[in-house]
Amino acid sequence: MKLQHEIIGENKLAVMPIKKLILNISIPIMISMLLQGLYNIIDSLFIARIPLSGEQAINALTLAFPIQMFIVSVCVGTGVGLNAILAKTLGQKNHMKANNVACNGIIIGVITYVFFLLFGVFAIKMYFNTQTNNPLISSMGIKYLTIISVFSFGQIGQLIFERMLQATGKSFYTMITQGTGAIINVILDPILIFGYFKCPALGVAGAAYATVIGQICACGLAIFFNLKFNKEIAINFKAFKTNFKIIKEIYKISLPAIVMLSLTSIMTYGMNIILGIISETAVSAYGLYFRIQSFIFMPVLGLSDGVAPITAYNYGAQNKKRILSTIKFSLIFSTIIMIIGFIVFQIFTSQIISIFNVSGELEKISIIAMKIISVSFVFVGVNFIMQSVFQAIGKGGHSLSISLLRVISILGVASYLIKLHESVKYIWWAIPAAELVTIAGTIYLYRINYIEKIDGIMN
Repeated sequence: MKLQHEIIGENKLAVMPIKKLILNISIPIMISMLLQGLYNIIDSLFIARIPLSGEQAINALTLAFPIQMFIVSVCVGTGVGLNAILAKTLGQKNHMKANNVACNGIIIGVITYVFFLLFGVFAIKMYFNTQTNNPLISSMGIKYLTIISVFSFGQIGQLIFERMLQATGKSFYTMITQGTGAIINVILDPILIFGYFKCPALGVAGAAYATVIGQICACGLAIFFNLKFNKEIAINFKAFKTNFKIIKEIYKISLPAIVMLSLTSIMTYGMNIILGIISETAVSAYGLYFRIQSFIFMPVLGLSDGVAPITAYNYGAQNKKRILSTIKFSLIFSTIIMIIGFIVFQIFTSQIISIFNVSGELEKISIIAMKIISVSFVFVGVNFIMQSVFQAIGKGGHSLSISLLRVISILGVASYLIKLHESVKYIWWAIPAAELVTIAGTIYLYRINYIEKIDGIMN
């Protein structure tokens, strides 16, 4: 016999046991994020093995990384608004407007691509000149980032069309698209970098081409899934019509998300400049760490994305018990993940670094960086989860404040430490110190919001 809520079609966000619900929603997102994170780490694995210039190549990719992150931030942030408006419109059974929203989402994607295309053609050399004076690193970085920017339509289109699938509950297909892109990238990386099967050895440029080809294929697959299976949205390429009211509606939600996500790019760019004062090796070590940490951070980010709709729904339903249960379980789960990551980084540091085929000073600095920075993992999970909670209860400004506090703290402490000690070992401590400051701010903001937003809920 079916349960009553199943008969009347009651939303699972209201009735499913919280632990099961969080895992049910979050695990597919976690897997998708891990697949997305494969692009950069796979490039680094193969690039580190380029004869005679592996370390410089890693450095070049590290300097390019803030722009890659910025592209992702703009696309994902735009997708947040597109997803929200689409889901809301479909919930209102307004399929004509939903189609219009989808079409204008594609128009936004085209405009976004034009922006990054122009950046790739005209501004990349100037961008690298602000970070390095090494002509070899600059040359490799310019080649890599030019290809990524000029062919960014694949990544932009992939993320736009994947959000359309997610808006109609077809997130399973997004795992297929992202997995396909990652697999193609894995296959093509060694072939194009080292010149296997009679292909020319393209080095760093080969890594970029492998990445964009994977993204373009994933984009094509996402378009196919939308046209074939996403019947709730009838995309009509012949009936495109720009609607500035809808674009404004999308960006009203997207802009705060874009700003918040872009702060990571700003932080990375700032750290590259600060570390570059000490040595190019320090910059390369930071780049390696940043890529490796994604395998610890991505599951927690996926969990936080899953927590947001659960908290928002039950906040709207004024169900205090389920809100608090969601916060409690997600904090415990995220902390467990980060503690495991901390232990792995402490015990298996040398083994992890050895995967990248580095040695000498880079290996030594990378090991120290991983051991010191991973101390911050204990705090990071709490900060990520609470940012999602704040967004869910309508306090997006507080979520943005946490991101700003983290970036300002990291860059501020790092700048102060480099004046006291021109040793990279001390700079790494800026990140745990900043996360400690951030969690203090998070706790303060939660207490305010608990009193104002949650405590007054009766049930």
